[in-house]
Amino acid sequence: KTPPPGPQDTLPPDSADVLVLMQAKNCNTCGSGGAELRCPCKAVLYCNVTCQKAQWKQHRQKCTVHLEKKLREATAELGEEDEEVLRQTFELGMLCFSQDKLAEAEVRLKECLRLLKEVWDYDHPSYHSALANLGMVYRRQGKLEEACNLYRQALPLTERSFGKQSVEAANIIDKIATVLGNMGRAEEARQHYAKAHKIMCRQLGPDHRESIRVKSNMDNTMSSLGAAPPLDFEERERHLAHLKATLPSGSPAEFPEQHNSIVCALLTISQSYLDNGKLEEGKAKVEEGLEFVRKIHTEKHADEGSFLVRLAQYHTIREEWDEALKLVKRASRIFKKTLGADNKQVLECVISSANMLDKLERLDEAHDTYEEGVNICRKYGHNRKIGHLLGCMTKMKLKLDDKESATELLREATRANREYGFEDPASAAMLTMMGMQVLGDDFGDD
Repeated sequence: KTPPPGPQDTLPPDSADVLVLMQAKNCNTCGSGGAELRCPCKAVLYCNVTCQKAQWKQHRQKCTVHLEKKLREATAELGEEDEEVLRQTFELGMLCFSQDKLAEAEVRLKECLRLLKEVWDYDHPSYHSALANLGMVYRRQGKLEEACNLYRQALPLTERSFGKQSVEAANIIDKIATVLGNMGRAEEARQHYAKAHKIMCRQLGPDHRESIRVKSNMDNTMSSLGAAPPLDFEERERHLAHLKATLPSGSPAEFPEQHNSIVCALLTISQSYLDNGKLEEGKAKVEEGLEFVRKIHTEKHADEGSFLVRLAQYHTIREEWDEALKLVKRASRIFKKTLGADNKQVLECVISSANMLDKLERLDEAHDTYEEGVNICRKYGHNRKIGHLLGCMTKMKLKLDDKESATELLREATRANREYGFEDPASAAMLTMMGMQVLGDDFGDD
């Protein structure tokens, strides 16, 4: 029998592994709290080596370290042209996706596409699935155009294999609609959702969980884009109850869209409660979302970061800046690890942290954090935010009575806005106001 990988060292008390620290750290074998040993795949914790060995037969089926080793052995023994190698590569990619190891998932699913192209010349029934699943990875990473392109490539292949009116085709159309909604293209999203919902109702009936899921996705997306009247809270709660009642018994790797629909519904309804001043109801939904995410994902997952941001919003509304700041920093670390340092959610957390430091009158820290945001923007091409952030740095220097530094920052912000444009009218107004304050009549000439 293959022995389990050796456990890593005991986690330090100040580990950045936020998800593990925030959970009860229960042993994956006996359930006892305070488990400190974790498998090198980082997905599970154990009390000790005895518990790890007892659970190995079950865990090895989902241990990415073990499966990586099996894949290497299969490739060496059978050659990469063997279909077993393709199967293992595909399953490993989807397992990494379910654990939010997006960079690893992207590598494996790209490898699947390469094998399908070079070995099978695209003539394989899994090709459309590999395209669609890589699209799911790209969507999670915020690469929306790339995700949409892959879904559009997968759709005609899926229709050819299963039929234009098949459930499989409707699932791809639903994915396209979701990405279009993420990009703010409301009317195109509506048309695709309506088409997917019509197919689902025809094939499965209007009360089937898949029909309900697509309808809920459409309602939530249209409402969030302002393209439909806001759903009332009772209707949102009914949608959520339907999704939970019809959730298939299985892992997120087996039913990723169904689990994601519940996450999205909880995020949407919690945001609605918070936006409408129903703070305790919003907080309850955030806590429900955190519990759901931690139940289905044992390692860090970006969805937890999203709920932590919502919880920080709750504390921000209550002007509890210290607590909000801690939550946003935790969310930022999760996003950085799961989605990558170039993801816009990391940048948004940095900006939020700087704003809260400003509220706490920790002005030097706020200035440095805004500067961190500028560096992220320059490194990863979020150029339209640069002028705004430089303006925020100017504001901090003015509060610190450092007019000389404020003047230099203001000039830099003006140049950035001329080169890249204003992110929004409020940024332009803030910069103009500070320009008059710092440079007076010379501001317009500068």
